[in-house]
Amino acid sequence: MALSEDDVIAGRGRPEPPAIEGLTPLQELDGRGLAAIHRLYLRDLRGIEVLMNDIRAGLAHPAELAPAVRGMPMAENLRLFGTACGAACRALTNHHMLEDMWLFPEVAERAEGHGPLVARLKAEHEVIEAGIEALAVAAERLAEAAVAEHFADCARLYARLLAVVRSHFGYEETRLAPAMGAHGIRV
Repeated sequence: MALSEDDVIAGRGRPEPPAIEGLTPLQELDGRGLAAIHRLYLRDLRGIEVLMNDIRAGLAHPAELAPAVRGMPMAENLRLFGTACGAACRALTNHHMLEDMWLFPEVAERAEGHGPLVARLKAEHEVIEAGIEALAVAAERLAEAAVAEHFADCARLYARLLAVVRSHFGYEETRLAPAMGAHGIRV
């Protein structure tokens, strides 16, 4: 069964890795680097929300939304590496690709019992990528026909994407970061 946005938001089925206790302050700091990166991506996502509020208020044109979504760093990363989407999205996508290709294998290899966590985080990345693409497609529809229904679709999809990303980041920061710190894996 495929993982859904609701599964990610609610945290359903998330495996609990073994507890890691007794981290030194320096080890905790190593793990917190991930949270700092996450804050940057959330800031990029908030930029989309500001633009949507400007569109709603008549201060921006609806045609500006699709390029903004596709231009998110999170989305651009997806596009560069063969997945649909564009700059706040680009950074998040590159971030996920780095995690998938470098960070997760390191954690799975060095932190015993963390394999199921890594597999789940990879699956959640796919859900996020699908959410970015859905928002980008809806934004393109809005650009083609600036009607209330299309704007409402964008607002709904943005809210869902933000909820999924926040839940995912929280899970990574509380379950993955301690293993990173304990094993000297820095981002």
